[in-house]
Amino acid sequence: MGRPLALPFALLAAVATTFAAAPAAEAQTLQAVAAQGACSTAGVTKLSDQLVQVQMCLTPGTFVAFTPHAGVTLTSTQVHPYLLATARDALWAAAATTPVQVNSAFRTIADQYVLYYSGACALAATPGNSNHETGRAVDLENWSAAISAMAAAGCVHSYPSSDPVHFDCPGTDHRSDSILAFQRLWNANNPGDVIAEDGAYGPMTEARLAKSPSTGFAKLPACGATTADWAAEFVSQTYPLASAGALTMTVGQELDGDIELKNVGGKAWDGKTFLATTAPRDRASLFVATGWTSSSRPAGVGGVVSPGGAHKFQFRLHAPPTPGDYVEHFGVVEEGMAWFSDPAQGGPSDDLLQVKIHVVAAGGDAGLDAGGGDAASAADAADAGLDAGAGEDAASEIDAGADGATPSNIDGADGAGAGCGCETPRGSRGSREGRTEPTASALAIAALGMLGIVTRRRRRSPVKRAKARQARG
Repeated sequence: MGRPLALPFALLAAVATTFAAAPAAEAQTLQAVAAQGACSTAGVTKLSDQLVQVQMCLTPGTFVAFTPHAGVTLTSTQVHPYLLATARDALWAAAATTPVQVNSAFRTIADQYVLYYSGACALAATPGNSNHETGRAVDLENWSAAISAMAAAGCVHSYPSSDPVHFDCPGTDHRSDSILAFQRLWNANNPGDVIAEDGAYGPMTEARLAKSPSTGFAKLPACGATTADWAAEFVSQTYPLASAGALTMTVGQELDGDIELKNVGGKAWDGKTFLATTAPRDRASLFVATGWTSSSRPAGVGGVVSPGGAHKFQFRLHAPPTPGDYVEHFGVVEEGMAWFSDPAQGGPSDDLLQVKIHVVAAGGDAGLDAGGGDAASAADAADAGLDAGAGEDAASEIDAGADGATPSNIDGADGAGAGCGCETPRGSRGSREGRTEPTASALAIAALGMLGIVTRRRRRSPVKRAKARQARG
């Protein structure tokens, strides 16, 4: 028995429309709308709104609204204001620096069908293949002004020459969900012409899409028919969002925080429900601390959390002994039953819940900017050059020592300071506690030592000295 469709009020308001359509025989089909030759989704708004609701029912908590929010403006009422939570966070992070004007975000399979077959949108991908169906893509009216802010937030300017307005933000690919949403909607309204619900776009699915009413179907599938037993929706976290940048910790430091999730599944959470490490699943965390039930289970549920309730998974992070950049990924598991991210369950996905951490050495100079520093750091560099010996570069020795011991799971350019790994953690040569700060004379001696190395490098080779003696003699 399916449960009635239950969505947050804000989401319902965002897609509010009358779904009681005219009979299919009287309604204009998607094929007819596309034949008008306009590069616009204006004619399929009602059907697309239905598909948005069905897809949200398929994967509760995966797609979230990104408006209203400060600095984010929609340029048209045709824009569906939904993205994956990771992409939304990145867009918000960019908007905090540069206000963004969104031309397009998530598209349904109906939107993509009309844009592609209209023949008027030169860059439109075939239905089922558009980046906009993933829930990660946005097109910006003010793209040129927002490039730097979007890049810093982890969004890639994927096609700078051919499609400069387009950006792909962090997240996983949900194109198959957009196809499955249509298949479910079609079958609920056409019991005599059922097609496979496999999330794959093929001839059967396209044929039904072409003759679907642009004004929407008579009814939506029961949400209970597709709601998973185990599903969680992100509410908040006290650790910084991944899109906001990394949390800085000192080696050995411990910090307390929490991740709050809402039970949007069909079953209650209990003592077997745990926040667990992912990427990969059951990974032994380097940040395991007091209170963890194991190296892969930072926190669990105490008591019972019924569907519709929320729970804060409170846990502590203990910084590992090696400075560097880390990303901790988490998911939810019902021990002995299922991971919430399994195909038959409702999420969140294994890469949705993240904490980025930048670990610095105790007493190190992590606060120094690149290219800057003080007398002590200059002395460290001079010491490194003397230790390296002839033919070694002082800076490369320091970088090699730090990079060689620095784990990093940061993908692409997720957040400020991430990406290429160019930022070498400071203080990697260890704490300066107990060391005497160098005086001006000590610095001078160090500089003379460096000069001596350079002088020795410039001496002539034995062959050249022999030739010189012959010339004199």
